[in-house]
Parts: sequence; C-alpha cells; structure tokens
Amino acid sequence: MLFIQMETDSINGLLYLLNYVMARLTHWMAYLKGVYASYPSEIQIAIGIIIGSIVLMAILLVAMLRRSYREWQERKAMNKITEGLEEVVKTIVWKDKAPDMSMEDIAELVKNQTPDAQGLLKTKRDKRLFCRMVYDYLITDKGELCNINNLHNLLELFDMKRFMEVEMDHGDMKRKVDTMNMMNIFRLNINPWLINTILQSKSPLVCRQAMYSSAMSGVESNLDYFESEFFDKNSCTKDEIELGYALERRKEAGLDLPNLARLAHFHKNPKTQCIFIRLMNRFRQNNYCHQLEDLFMNSRDKSLTSEIATTWGFLDYKDGERLLIEALPTQSDKTKIALMQALARLKTGSALDVLAEGFTNTVNPELRLVALRCLYNYGDEGHMMFEQLEEKSSEGDKAYFEFFHKEITQKYLKLEDALVYTPSQSTVYHWSEKN
Repeated sequence: MLFIQMETDSINGLLYLLNYVMARLTHWMAYLKGVYASYPSEIQIAIGIIIGSIVLMAILLVAMLRRSYREWQERKAMNKITEGLEEVVKTIVWKDKAPDMSMEDIAELVKNQTPDAQGLLKTKRDKRLFCRMVYDYLITDKGELCNINNLHNLLELFDMKRFMEVEMDHGDMKRKVDTMNMMNIFRLNINPWLINTILQSKSPLVCRQAMYSSAMSGVESNLDYFESEFFDKNSCTKDEIELGYALERRKEAGLDLPNLARLAHFHKNPKTQCIFIRLMNRFRQNNYCHQLEDLFMNSRDKSLTSEIATTWGFLDYKDGERLLIEALPTQSDKTKIALMQALARLKTGSALDVLAEGFTNTVNPELRLVALRCLYNYGDEGHMMFEQLEEKSSEGDKAYFEFFHKEITQKYLKLEDALVYTPSQSTVYHWSEKN
C-alpha cells in the first residue's frame, strides 16, 4: 500500500508540473497576443518568425548537445573496450602469432588477460562497439593474415553471431547494412530468411549487401548474384572486386570458371559488360575472345570498345586485328589509343601503315606520341617504320622522337604487361579451407 501511495504521489506531482508549465505558456501567449494585437500584420508575422526561429534554434541546440553527449559516451565506451580487449583480439586473430585455438583455449586466454571481459560487453552498444573494433582491425592491418577459425571461436565465445543476427532483424536500415558488412568480413553464414527479407528493400545499397551475404553464405560456386538484373543495373567497382575473389575461390577449389564472354552478352549495361571483359583479361580466357566480335562491332559505347580491344591485345587474339583496323578511323582519339596499343601487342605485321597514319594524320599530341610508341614496340619492322618517320619529320615534329632517345624516358617506352589476377596473399576477404 505504501508503494502504491508513493507512485500515486509521483504521478500527481508530474501532472501538477505539467499543468503549471501549460498555464505559464498560455499566460505568455495571451500576453504577447494582447501586446501585438494592434500592430500591422507584417510586424506580427515578423515577430512570429523571430519567436519561431528562437524556439527552433533552442530545439536544435538541445539535439546537438544530446548527440554530442551520446558520441562522447560512445568514445568513452570504445576506449574502455579497446584497452581491455584489443590486445586479446590481436593475439587470437593474428595468424602469424596464434595457432588454431579451441573455444576453451580462447576463453582461458581472455580470462587471464582481461578478467572482466564479459563485464565490458553488457549492453547492446558495447557489443556493437566490440564488433566494430574487430572489423576495423581486420580491414586496416593489411600486412597481417587473419586466422578465421580463431575469429569464429572468439565471436562465438561472446555470442556475437546471434547478437548480429538480432541487429539485422530489428535494427534500422543503416544498422542492417553495417551488420551485414561486418558479418561478410567475418565470413559468418547469415540466416537465409533474414537475407530474403532484406532483399525486398528498395535501397540498392541494402540489396547489394544482402546479395553479397547470400553469395558468401552459400557454396563457393554461387554466382547467381552476378547474373542478376540487379547486378546489371547497379554494378560498381566493389562488385568487380567481389567477383574477382569469387572466381579466384572457384579456381583454387578446382572448379571451372564460367564463360565471362557469355556473361558480358547476358547483360546490357556497358559498364557491367566491361567488368566481365576485364576479368576475361585477368583470368586469361583466350578461348572466348571470338565471342566478343559481335559485341565489338555493334557497340556504341567508347569504354566498351576500348575494353574489348585491350583484352584482345593482351590475350593475343590475332583474328580480331581486322576488326580493330576497320574500326580505328571512326573512333574518338581516346578510343584510338586503346585500339593502337592492342594492334601493337598483336604484332602480325599488318598494322604498320595504320600505326604510321596514327602519327601523320592527326594533330593530337597524345595520339601521335602513342602511335610512335606502338611502332617502337612493334619489333624490327616497327623500328624500321619508326626510323623512316623520324627521317622525314619536320623540325616541329623532332620533339616527339627526342622522347625515345633520352635516357630518363627509356623506362616509359615499353607497353604495359598483361594484367593477371594474382592475389598477393590470402586475406579474410577470400580465405579458403586450404589457408
């Protein structure tokens, strides 16, 4: 009964305070209305705007102070978690230092180094900050390999997988995306029901992260996302990187790589088509070069034309030389550069006159220099043509040839080598069981 009486008194006190505030506001509003009632409407409107601005600034000030206070609390909590657990995470996750450890070994290590580890992760905010700390460590320490087994055991020790799935299920869209990204980097499988729900989002960013999660939670050969209409419309550089890792995982697992030329035809967006054509070059798919011929002839996109020509040059597709020569006169100067470099790499002997005309029939300095560079790298026949042009050149053109005789510029004369997909080391992004 005493408790009920105390609660009733508290409610009555709050109601009294609310009524008092409302009475004071009503009094001041009536007072202001009486003071300015006889003023012209313009002055009344101006005074109303001033009062409204003051109220709005007060609200914004309170919001800024509240946000600053929350950020200060987060920084304080993050510092506390970092001081207590950062060294533990480094010891467990850093592959060069830590061998494979069981859950019991990790629990013992955490207990010895940070006895109050569980106490540091009481609230949802603390758990989010811990996941963020591990995520930042993985993506910033480029020179260190991640022991993925130890990472999973560490997250399981603090029940972080279940926590992150709850965050994906009940958090706002920003939190869903952040959580999905962290789970992808941690190589954690995500509940398919959660992913399917998030795929209904109208945000391309949210859908892209959900697609990555779906691909990484499935088998290593899952490439459905890269064949989807969504990928065609919304592809970006990150997609190209992810596809490169997926293809490398297939290659390491002994699986056949898909026909990337077919996938280039499968899509309609030139930027998306360029992704598959670049990867054809990097994964050395010489056998499919002929499938790009109709795409090259019908293309109206400069970047796509340049990418196909570059790939043909690097993959030594000599049957495409005729198409390159025929297309050269109608292309823009920037595209002509890619076509001439492709012809120089093929070195069949049929493109000497075309490359020479690239120097004599244009006033673009960059194009003229590239034409000479292509001749210079065309072998003995190209050197002979280069020397003939130098003998016939006017005084104004001598400067182009001086570039090829100066010692300081010699290292820039050779054409670039082939771009082969060769990851320098295994990372958490494309880790496999063999690592």
